[in-house]
Amino acid sequence: MKLNKLILTTTLSALSLLTVSAEVAKPHPDKPLLWRVTGNGITKPVHLFGTIHLGDPSVSTLHPTAQRVFDAAEHFYAELDLSRESQLAMAPLIMRTDGKTLNQSIGKELAAQLDAELQLINPQLNSAPFQTIKTWMAATMPQMLPEQLKGLQALDARLWLAATKAGKKTGGLEKADSQIKAFDVLTEAEQIVYMKHALESLAKDRAQGTSEITKLKEAYIKGEVSALKNYINKSLHEMTTGENKEIGKKLWDSILVNRDKSMSDTIIKVLKEKPDGSHFFAVGAAHYCFETSILFYLKKAGYTITRIDE
Repeated sequence: MKLNKLILTTTLSALSLLTVSAEVAKPHPDKPLLWRVTGNGITKPVHLFGTIHLGDPSVSTLHPTAQRVFDAAEHFYAELDLSRESQLAMAPLIMRTDGKTLNQSIGKELAAQLDAELQLINPQLNSAPFQTIKTWMAATMPQMLPEQLKGLQALDARLWLAATKAGKKTGGLEKADSQIKAFDVLTEAEQIVYMKHALESLAKDRAQGTSEITKLKEAYIKGEVSALKNYINKSLHEMTTGENKEIGKKLWDSILVNRDKSMSDTIIKVLKEKPDGSHFFAVGAAHYCFETSILFYLKKAGYTITRIDE
């Protein structure tokens, strides 16, 4: 399911990493996905930054301009509060509540496919540790595990840690349950379809010798909104126009459209309450790409948005 790739640019819930080819391995992105916010009484620098929830240095190392802006900011905001306490509080939200194990829900055939994908990552892996988690979460595991096993920190987590070490005030634009609810909109039957397509997508990529994750990284490295938008549109075509388009539309609205609005509301609230603060807001890059974007809502609220791309 190509929608998994949207998750990498919009939420912290699904992380993945494939080996980056020599052609895309760079010290940092070519351009920063960075915007300056002014107006409505703002007296200090305020910036919006687009992240990618991956840990490869080519995408998780800030462009020098973004680094300077980040270093100068007094306040740092990620999508979520990434403190250890917050992450521990999030764990129970991904646990099953239907009284079934994962395999009981998805059936023997799909369970075997999941085990096969996990064993391609490591022959000793299987789905046994995932029997108590929700089906949509288990569907992301074949993508999450390669990065987790390499011990690479996603860009968002690296920024949070750096902000904490630097003594910046930190905060999250969403509550943990908000991100979980974005996936909980799916019924169990729909989550099973989600898993089926996620596994089919991985198998298809492997058979064709392609990598959707590498393509996503290439788009992010370019630092161009149009490149990211084109990539997401192409990768979502199958899910939003195929036989399961209703599921694709439901997730699109829940993961992207609704969260664009809710995070924008929080940013605007922060700016109204602290117009004399220097703020750095870091959220998934897809939240700046489409008609419902954070940029749209801030402009609508009377702020001036200026792209910084060098």
